[in-house]
Amino acid sequence: MFFWNKAKNKIGLLQKIMLEIIASFLLGIVIANLTKATYSSNSQYIDILVYLDLREVNRFQLLLFVMQSRIKDYLLIWLFSITVLAIPYNTLFLWYRGFTAGFVVCALSVLYGWKGTLCGLGLGMPHMLIYLVVFVQTVILSYKMHETSSNGVYTKRYRLFVKQLPAFFVLLSLTVIGCFMESFLNPVFLAWLKTALKLV
Repeated sequence: MFFWNKAKNKIGLLQKIMLEIIASFLLGIVIANLTKATYSSNSQYIDILVYLDLREVNRFQLLLFVMQSRIKDYLLIWLFSITVLAIPYNTLFLWYRGFTAGFVVCALSVLYGWKGTLCGLGLGMPHMLIYLVVFVQTVILSYKMHETSSNGVYTKRYRLFVKQLPAFFVLLSLTVIGCFMESFLNPVFLAWLKTALKLV
């Protein structure tokens, strides 16, 4: 807690969060490079990311699956915000997401070169732009709510949620929009990208 507060006071909350995302992304790249011998000879899972055509998947089933995952992540950040686990959970969440993205992009680069890099980046387009804004803003609000609760400004914690309800519903709406983009736009974009890169 001490180190978190010291770093946050020096560089600001948003900058701290972005540094965590960048650092975890770079860590994912490093680990993917160090372990490339493992997945280079057994790359079925990573190959699926390239060759699976999501246009053949039922879009509404895909939407339900995506919404279940993304909205769960979103709600958990809010739920942990008024507990003593707010900072550890948010930190692990950011590092996990950044690490996973870095690992996947690097692994695809190792297997398919620059085409794999573009394909890896394409996996997150355009929905990840929405998710990034939503999750960064939600984590910022979570930290602020946690600090307010810890300082005893409110005697009842439910007031923290009531005060943040407008932001909660706006960010939830953006999350749902991101889910639709991930389920309906991303498969079409990926299919076009793979065709342009001659990966299919």
